[in-house]
Amino acid sequence: MVGSGEFTPAMEEVDRFLLSHIKTPKVAILPTAAGQEPDYYKWIEKGIAHFSGLGIEAHGIPIIARDDAHRLAKKLHEFNFYYFSGGNPGYLLGPLCGVAR
Repeated sequence: MVGSGEFTPAMEEVDRFLLSHIKTPKVAILPTAAGQEPDYYKWIEKGIAHFSGLGIEAHGIPIIARDDAHRLAKKLHEFNFYYFSGGNPGYLLGPLCGVAR
């Protein structure tokens, strides 16, 4: 996890380094922490654009509430790199706690 600057040029070097340790990166963008924001989807769009610029395909997984987490949990198995966007860190765990894998 990073503190800020996600999906900006400031993170390109860090993200390239992390991705270089994965044979075939499959990136999931999770805007969960931004779940209280009406425009949370902007984080998915920014993430997809950012990773596209790095030559990596990324997909948004809109886990915003607990029912989303239960419905989409199995989909997460398709990915090996999980990027949680900006937002409220205090909100992040609520939708994810207790979700069966």
